[in-house]
Amino acid sequence: MDLALQTHRVDRVSFDYALVLHTDQGAELRIETPGTVTEPDGTRTTFDPERPGDSAPVLLRLLHATISGAERTDGGTLLVALDNGLELDVPPHDDYEAWELSFTDGRKVVCMPGGESATWGPA
Repeated sequence: MDLALQTHRVDRVSFDYALVLHTDQGAELRIETPGTVTEPDGTRTTFDPERPGDSAPVLLRLLHATISGAERTDGGTLLVALDNGLELDVPPHDDYEAWELSFTDGRKVVCMPGGESATWGPA
């Protein structure tokens, strides 16, 4: 499922027991379970959004990058590619909502426990 974030620029990154990416077009991507950032050279950094610690400098490199692609795979994994070469990968969690995406028009996509999607808002 294409998440329709192409051309959105990440204009704020926040940490509040989740990793939250806010875009210049008003979308908010909230990541609540561990994921991975892959750099252009193939270096992978695993992060826990509740305790970013050593991964915080890599996560802050998402700031001011433009999203070139964002999708939810059939299994529920969130894949986000950015114009600076970073790639974000967040698999579903068996017990918790792994991530959610909200738009200003009321649309919302949530990765439910186990990887199923729930969607709300205008079609």
